[in-house]
Amino acid sequence: MRLITFKELGPKKGINYSRDHLRRKCRAGEFPQPVPVSSRRIAWLESEVDRHIEELVARRNRGTA
Repeated sequence: MRLITFKELGPKKGINYSRDHLRRKCRAGEFPQPVPVSSRRIAWLESEVDRHIEELVARRNRGTA
């Protein structure tokens, strides 16, 4: 299990959302929920982010994006 930080989302996964936009997408259930690492730090499970990206691609391929 690997955690990925906000700063890594852009370069490693191509997710270049602002912090506020990403927060809104998480609240709306449109992006995986972060894991609290400490009282002031969050990260995401890399496997959940990868699964989310795969679902987006699958939706696009089905024509329901």
